[in-house]
Amino acid sequence: FDSPEIAEMVEIYDGVKSSLEKLKSAGILLGVFTNSTHATINRDLTGIGLRNFSAIICQEDVKNKKPHPEGVLLACKKLGVSPKDSAYVGDAASDIAAAKAAGCVSVALLCGMGTEKVLRAAKPDFIFADLKDMVEKIL
Repeated sequence: FDSPEIAEMVEIYDGVKSSLEKLKSAGILLGVFTNSTHATINRDLTGIGLRNFSAIICQEDVKNKKPHPEGVLLACKKLGVSPKDSAYVGDAASDIAAAKAAGCVSVALLCGMGTEKVLRAAKPDFIFADLKDMVEKIL
């Protein structure tokens, strides 16, 4: 995912930026934990408004990648929130495993890397079609 060729293939899903802005406006603290690098996140996600995130944790910030909970726990610490009062949203089974291991509510989005079958098998606490669907249902 860190190669320049991948950058040309990155597409921000419809409604992501506005959904993040709605969450932030509602007072919800937002953070990111990714197995990607800071350079990749800055390259690929600038269009969604990185300013919406109060914590961005990348592979350089942790010793253990997902599904290990280290990054989720570090994000919670930087946000000043307890894992039990937090939700971790992802599109892969490793995201669900990391959320559960950290003690967070686990939320699966069916619009990304993981297939619906694999995500359902991971037994997330909640499943939504995409971020826009999630925001419409929780706010």
